[in-house]
Amino acid sequence: MTTRQLAARIGVTQSTLAELEKSEAADKITLQSLRRAADALDCELQYVLVPRNSLKKRVENQAEAIARQRVSRVLHTMRLEDQAPTEKVDKKEITKVQAGLLAANWKHLWE
Repeated sequence: MTTRQLAARIGVTQSTLAELEKSEAADKITLQSLRRAADALDCELQYVLVPRNSLKKRVENQAEAIARQRVSRVLHTMRLEDQAPTEKVDKKEITKVQAGLLAANWKHLWE
């Protein structure tokens, strides 16, 4: 199909179609424009968000980040007092805090 033919199906000029193509390439096209193009091509527009990781992995990562943050505050104080534990103890404490977070209601992980 030529650009002239597609433009006619969408109901725009060729120059407007060229602008639509440019906006699509620049990630600035609207859903309305995509829907019109899909209709003109007898296609269904599907707008989806696809997770990069599983929900389980996302929740575990979030719990670990919070655990690291909480444990690092205590470790900072301990280091100031020259009482810092070993790295092994640090990891063990992070794992313990993370497990506690995962055992609780997950909605608090996103606050």
